[in-house]
Amino acid sequence: TIILLQDRYRPEVDIARDGIRQLPLELMCELELIREKLQSQGFDVRADSQLSNENQYAYISQKEYMNLLKEWPDFMERFSFMTTEGQMDNAQLRKKISQDGCIKLTGIPKRKSNSFYNDSNNLINFLRVAYLQDLYVLQVHFDRYRPMLFITAKSDMGHNNYPQLLPPALFLPTTQPVTYFTTQDTYCRVSCNINHKLSQFIVNNCEALECRVPGLFHEILRSISEDNSDLMITKVNDVLDRMRNLPDLGIDIDANIRLEKTDFSK
Repeated sequence: TIILLQDRYRPEVDIARDGIRQLPLELMCELELIREKLQSQGFDVRADSQLSNENQYAYISQKEYMNLLKEWPDFMERFSFMTTEGQMDNAQLRKKISQDGCIKLTGIPKRKSNSFYNDSNNLINFLRVAYLQDLYVLQVHFDRYRPMLFITAKSDMGHNNYPQLLPPALFLPTTQPVTYFTTQDTYCRVSCNINHKLSQFIVNNCEALECRVPGLFHEILRSISEDNSDLMITKVNDVLDRMRNLPDLGIDIDANIRLEKTDFSK
């Protein structure tokens, strides 16, 4: 069978134009949803990592994911959600939240893809979380072995003012009375504590940072997603110092906005 991919489905090819480097986001989502459906029916369908770019999914903005869902509204009705009460479709999830006010989501994206674990659904997990964050209030429950997201109706906890240019659920309120920033290790990192001083700086200044120092800003986002605590402390503090030394940045960066060992969970 020959399948012609053109226009919005046209893949990114290499310089010689004889090999596919990456498929468009819309097409990757469609393929992942089909694969997920087949897997649920017992078929062994493996993802081709050469055609995807797993680690880049963590950096796609909330706005871009939501624009994709607006163009492809059928994606939303084909979603299934893994919760502590079993797998639910969209209608079941809405009904459960309406009845109980809150539900715990276990099928959540990892910030850093790891081939040792089954991260093949990471793209769809990010797409699902972006959808949920648009409709509900999300909270992160930090756990070294089984992190979860708590989904609560907006009417119960106020309006969600999450910046649209940030990746979905990168910063969330926590279910626990913690003051640390995020987890030490990357394999269980799903989010960061939005009430931490660094999180507040990024959330409140992300638009100005994206406009004035996009390279430095993305260095911080990459480190938050990909680095263990020791490396993140070094990289993020270095970038913050470089920003402070810029004469025309126009953003006040308080001296206490930095990371220490105590800013990470044990």
